[in-house]
Amino acid sequence: MNSILERTPHKERLLDDMKRWPDNADSNEWYYAQIQEATNSHEYERTNKSYRETWTKLLSVRDWVALEKEWSSSNSSSNPGSVTK
Repeated sequence: MNSILERTPHKERLLDDMKRWPDNADSNEWYYAQIQEATNSHEYERTNKSYRETWTKLLSVRDWVALEKEWSSSNSSSNPGSVTK
């Protein structure tokens, strides 16, 4: 999925305060940076699409339960509206 989205993480350019996973602790594994990329919302910089990302800032963790509740409340059979957030 990261490849499709043109995301190019590099294990040495992540942020120290990122979310870490016990089953993804070995930074020498080929998938380490890919998992970190997919599970940490962040801002990044890179010169062009062929360069690897340098993470610059972690973003707040979104409250997915609240977002789903808002969407389902606005888009029910009794209220077929839309949420545009």
